[in-house]
Amino acid sequence: MDVCNVKRPCEDVCHHDSCDAGHHMTEDGCEECPENTWSEDGASSCNECPNGLMSSAGSTSQEDCQHDKWEQHDGKYLSEYSSGRYRYDNLEEAQDECSERSDCGGITYEPRNRMYTLREGTELKDSNENDETSWTEDNWEQYDGTYLSEYSSGRYKYDNLREAKRGWTLHDRGWMYAM
Repeated sequence: MDVCNVKRPCEDVCHHDSCDAGHHMTEDGCEECPENTWSEDGASSCNECPNGLMSSAGSTSQEDCQHDKWEQHDGKYLSEYSSGRYRYDNLEEAQDECSERSDCGGITYEPRNRMYTLREGTELKDSNENDETSWTEDNWEQYDGTYLSEYSSGRYKYDNLREAKRGWTLHDRGWMYAM
């Protein structure tokens, strides 16, 4: 809220109340911090998320900055619905639920019924309708200056990172080698 005295210039007596977390002070008052930034209570500016991490607009702490772990695949679908509730009105809710389930390999948007559906399958297939879109989790993180001490069983050499990622599959909320 602005508090000003109309008899004196605003610069002399005008002040703004402090902004809530997720917002920052501007000349016009409090504004929401944009995507990929965050702020605490009373901030005059928003802080950038570190190292390419991402956050929603209005984020309130650095902990809100996360790796964007969902990869979008236009014109693709995943087979078979997950067990239990599998239809959701919005992508964010579907992603949250899929991340918690061991039988969810990804999400497919069905435009004919406007629903995001949890799917068991992990293999992307071409959509006959070409308007379906799927999302799969990408839980890979890079740690510079480190290495893993042992090779996995089975195949462990690949020509590129994308091929290596395809050699793994989600199983019981952990990663397991797919032969």
